[in-house]
Amino acid sequence: MYRCGNVERVMKIQPCGDPVTGMLFGKLGYKVIYFWAACNVTFVLASLYHGTLTKIDLPFNPEVTLPLLKDRCFYTNFILGICGITLIDRVLKAVPSTFAGLWNNKVLRSKTKMKSPVEVYNRQLREVEKTMNSKKSYIYAALYVLVGFGSSLIDYYRIPGTEDSVIAHSDIRVFPLSGIATYTTYAVLYFFVFVMIYKSVLLVHFLRTLHNTFDFHVRPLHPDMCGGLKPVGDFCIAINYIIFIFFIVIVAFYALPHGEGLNLPLYFGLPLYIFFALFFFFYPLWPIHNSMKVQRYDLLSRLDEELDSDYREMLDDIIDKGIDVSSRTLKKIGRIDRIYERAHKMPIWPFEASGFVLFLTAVFVPVLSVIAITF
Repeated sequence: MYRCGNVERVMKIQPCGDPVTGMLFGKLGYKVIYFWAACNVTFVLASLYHGTLTKIDLPFNPEVTLPLLKDRCFYTNFILGICGITLIDRVLKAVPSTFAGLWNNKVLRSKTKMKSPVEVYNRQLREVEKTMNSKKSYIYAALYVLVGFGSSLIDYYRIPGTEDSVIAHSDIRVFPLSGIATYTTYAVLYFFVFVMIYKSVLLVHFLRTLHNTFDFHVRPLHPDMCGGLKPVGDFCIAINYIIFIFFIVIVAFYALPHGEGLNLPLYFGLPLYIFFALFFFFYPLWPIHNSMKVQRYDLLSRLDEELDSDYREMLDDIIDKGIDVSSRTLKKIGRIDRIYERAHKMPIWPFEASGFVLFLTAVFVPVLSVIAITF
C-alpha cells in the first residue's frame, strides 16, 4: 500500500452547484424557512378567501369538514417544514468536509502505486460533483412529480366533491384556490426533495466505490475515537435525514391534509422506509467496517505473537531456570500489553454510540409518528 500525503491540495465537493440548490441553500441556507413561512401564509389567505379558516359551510352535507385552523396537520407540517429545512441545510454543509476530512485525517491509502494519489482523489471528487450537480436530476424529479401528482389528481376527481364524505380546506374540487396553493407547494417540495435524494444516492455510491481505489487505514489513537473515519459515519447519519424528510413529506401529502387517516400503501411504505434507511446507512459503511475489523484482527494477531514469545521466555526463566525476570523484560511486556489493550479497543465502525442512537432516532421517529397518528 502507498501512503497518501499532501493534504492541502484536496478539493471540497460543492453539493449546491446546480441552479435550484444553489439559489436556495447555496445562498440562503436556513433562511429558506422564510419561504416556507410565506407558503403557510398563502394557505391562510386562500382559506380566508374561501371562508374555510374556522368553519366550512357547504350546500351539501359531507360527514366530515376540516377547516384550516382546526386541522392539526397544518401546524404539524409547518413545524416539520422548519425541521426539514434545517436538516437539509446541515446535510449540505456536512458534505464538503466529509471527503476532505477523510484525506486530512490521513486514513486513505492507495491500493496501487500512483504518481500523485491526491490528484486521483481530486479527479474522482470532481467527477462525482459534476454528475451530482447536473440537470439530469431535474428530469427525474419532474417525472416523479408529474406521475405522482397526476395519478393522485385523477383518483381525486373520480369522486365528485358533492359525494365525498370528507371535505377539507384544501379540497381542490370545492376550493380551487386553496387546492392550487397546496398542490403547488407540495409539488415544489417534492421536486426539491427528490433532487436531494438524487444527490444523496450519488454520494453514497461514490463512498461505496471509493474502496476500489483506496484502502481505509484505521488510526487507533485518532482523537475522533473512530480511527479517523468519523466523517464517514457522520455523513451516513446525515444522509438519512433526507430519507427522513422524504418519508414525512409523503405522509403529510397523501394522508394528513385530507383528514382521512392512513391508507394501505402507507402501511407497505413503513417497512420500505426502514429498509431504505438501513440500506443508505450500512451500504457505504460495510466495506469500511470490514476493513476496520480486519486491521484490528491483524494488529491483535501480531501483538499476540510478540506477547506470547515474551511470556514463554518469562515463564522459562521463572519455572525452568529459577531466575528472576529482568526489569527490561517486564517493561517490554507491560508496554506491549498496553498496546494490546488499546488495540483491542480499536473501533470497527466509523461512528460513536451516540451517533448510532441519533441514526436510530432519525429512522424510527417517523414510524412512531405514523403509528401515533393511526391510533
